[in-house]
Amino acid sequence: ATLNQRVSAIRRFVVEAANRNLLSLGEAVGICRVRNVRQTAAPSATSLSRQKSEELINAPDGQTTKGMRDRVLLALLVGCALRRREAVNLDVEDIQYESGRAVLIRVVGQRGRIRSVAIPDWIEEAIARWLSVAQIKSGPLLRAVSRLGTIASSRLSPQTVFNTVQEYGKRIGVVVRPHDLRRTCAKLCCPNDAGLDQIRVLLGHASLATTARYLSGRQNVSTAAS
Repeated sequence: ATLNQRVSAIRRFVVEAANRNLLSLGEAVGICRVRNVRQTAAPSATSLSRQKSEELINAPDGQTTKGMRDRVLLALLVGCALRRREAVNLDVEDIQYESGRAVLIRVVGQRGRIRSVAIPDWIEEAIARWLSVAQIKSGPLLRAVSRLGTIASSRLSPQTVFNTVQEYGKRIGVVVRPHDLRRTCAKLCCPNDAGLDQIRVLLGHASLATTARYLSGRQNVSTAAS
């Protein structure tokens, strides 16, 4: 839309130049024939209800290593409003305790902005269980798990996060993407008297205007076609 707006301004400029004999008619016509950039429909912004959020987080099998890891992943996306790349880049060392509360002290967001995010108790418990079973003491927090349950030393990829969220979304009957879970977290913060600036800090936005646009016009999804 921005490019098309600028192209339109150039056309008006060219027409005025041709009217003032500063540009030949043939050149003006050629420039004005440049087409607008074709716009494609953007996916609608959605968010899950509290009930559906709980169903999504509980969808993985908590008795398997992969299921425990996936629960931690989904919990971090919903409860800490992390982007998928932020989640996969977390290390165990990024979890510190401040005043007795677990905190992600180094979440690297867009354009290298770094923020800290408090970890809710229920997510801390899920992380502790995962680290204990996986015997992870340092390095990447979220790691690849083979079909046999073997835990690798490598990080999850952002694409794996995307596929994982979609897979469990289908299990509970919703169409959901990782970024929708950030919106879900922001939405669930609103009824709890969280101020707009607090939500901005949680999401890692640079301005309140971005957060306001982010929260406006959201669609609350409790069910969706699979």
